[in-house]
Amino acid sequence: PQTEHVVQIPAGAVTVRLGFRVVGPGTATVRAVVFGSATPSVPTHVFGRHDLLVLSNIYPSREELYRNAFVHRRVIEYAKQGIRADVFSVRATNALGYYEFDGVDVVRGDKHALRSLLATEQHRTILVHVLDQMMWELLEAQLEQRRILVWIHGAEIQPWHRRSFNYTTPEEVAAAKQASEARVALWKRV
Repeated sequence: PQTEHVVQIPAGAVTVRLGFRVVGPGTATVRAVVFGSATPSVPTHVFGRHDLLVLSNIYPSREELYRNAFVHRRVIEYAKQGIRADVFSVRATNALGYYEFDGVDVVRGDKHALRSLLATEQHRTILVHVLDQMMWELLEAQLEQRRILVWIHGAEIQPWHRRSFNYTTPEEVAAAKQASEARVALWKRV
């Protein structure tokens, strides 16, 4: 699969050392290393291997070990039960990329990459963790063709006042109220 990685080089760096890790049989080709700003590409095709898709706003990686680790534990347990799933971590600003975490292959990308994956019509069931507006815009059109299960954990659905202890300034409260209104409107649609 084709992968594009964008790395932020710290200000003041005088050298850069590149390292590549190739896992499994086959070959890997590096077509280009570009220093400077790169234009993110929109994937034409993103494919999975299984008919079950786990979709989350973030998935653990070596850099972010504890981000939605509960989703990873669920994927591991599915595998122990013989249920194999593709994992897609969708973020608004991520270029398409692939990585492995603790034996699980993960695709990470933005809404364009997710749209490409959904267009394959490969996944009969989609399990969603931490649903947001961007995900729902793409999933809503899939309701007739696919089984979509949304795991609700609490924080992503609760109104702002249920977690008022998180806000200490009037500006934080105002922002929380605004985000809460959008969240409540989304869940009413769902």
